[in-house]
Amino acid sequence: MKKLFVLYILLSANLIWANNDVETLRKIFIIASEDANKAKALYHYFEKKETISEPTELAYKGATIALMAKFSNGLYTKLSYINKSLDIINQAVKSDPSNFEIRYLRFSVERNLPPVLNRSKNIEKDTEIILNHLKNKNCWNGFETDIARDLINSNRLSETQKSVLVNHLNQKSNA
Repeated sequence: MKKLFVLYILLSANLIWANNDVETLRKIFIIASEDANKAKALYHYFEKKETISEPTELAYKGATIALMAKFSNGLYTKLSYINKSLDIINQAVKSDPSNFEIRYLRFSVERNLPPVLNRSKNIEKDTEIILNHLKNKNCWNGFETDIARDLINSNRLSETQKSVLVNHLNQKSNA
C-alpha cells in the first residue's frame, strides 16, 4: 500500500503543475499531513524538483518540510526542518503577498511552534489577510470553508474575529 501511495504522489505531482492544479496538490498535502511515510514521499518529490516558480507550489514545499519536522525525532532535526520550512514559505509570501492560501500555510506552521522559538511573528498579519479574503468573498469553496473552521478552532483569533467567521459560516450554510 505504501508503494502504491508513493507512486500515486509521484504521478499526481508530475501532473499537478503541468496543469497548474493547486487542488490536487492540496489533496496530496492533506493526506501527507496525517502519515509520516506519505509526508516523506511528498518531501522527496519536492527535493527532486530543480526549480519551483509558482509561489503556491513553493509554499506547499515549505509546508511539506514542516511536516518532516512534525514526524521527525530529535530537537536539532526538528529545528532544522522548521527553519528551512519557514524560509521557503517566506519566499513564497514575498513572491505573492496577497495570496491567502500561502498565508494560511505559513499561519498553519507558525501556530504550532512553541513560543520559545520566536518564529511565530507573522500570525497576526497572516490572520488579517486570510480573514479579509474570507470576508470579501460572497461564496466560499470547500477549502475556504475548511480554513474558516480551522481558524475558529485554532485559538489564535479574538472573540470578535471568531464571531465574524461563525456568522459568515452560518450565512453560507443557510444560503
